[in-house]
Amino acid sequence: MTFQRALLVIECVALQVVRGKGARLDTLPLPVDVGEALGDWLERRGSCTHANVFVRVHAPRVALSTSGVSCVVRRACRRAGLTPFSAHRLRHHCASDMLAAGSNLSEIDQILRHHSLITTALYAKVDRRTLLGVVQPWPGAS
Repeated sequence: MTFQRALLVIECVALQVVRGKGARLDTLPLPVDVGEALGDWLERRGSCTHANVFVRVHAPRVALSTSGVSCVVRRACRRAGLTPFSAHRLRHHCASDMLAAGSNLSEIDQILRHHSLITTALYAKVDRRTLLGVVQPWPGAS
């Protein structure tokens, strides 16, 4: 997601995200708890003339950059006692966990909002532990 171009519009139980080249519009489900947290953030954020929902906390109040999002994720990791990692790594881990839990690539593609299923197919790498669990002995081998 290009955060500099993100514009979020809350509609009942969906969230519309406008981003990237060609101002691509995606409608995503908005769970109640996420909608409440988003509403709390908008109240806490206070008045801001910027169209973006996620802006810097301190002046200048501009859109949160990709590196700014990763900084937020790393700080959250430290607070949770985890080894810090980037927002991109969090996305990758989420997709890998979804795949391991049985989600198909099309479902993961929708969550990650890739332009092409080919990009999502990169998550279908062989997991050696899973492979060892399903491998069969070679016929005639001792």
